[in-house]
Amino acid sequence: MLKHISYYERQGFQVVGDFSFPRKSGLIWLGTLLKMDIRTGAD
Repeated sequence: MLKHISYYERQGFQVVGDFSFPRKSGLIWLGTLLKMDIRTGAD
């Protein structure tokens, strides 16, 4: 796991999963999808 992902986890984000995106140039961008539950107090 990358260092910056740990930072976001400490801020309250959760890892959903990893993904890749193939570019026309042949390069593949790698990424990680994060989520954060936001509560409005109306629960």
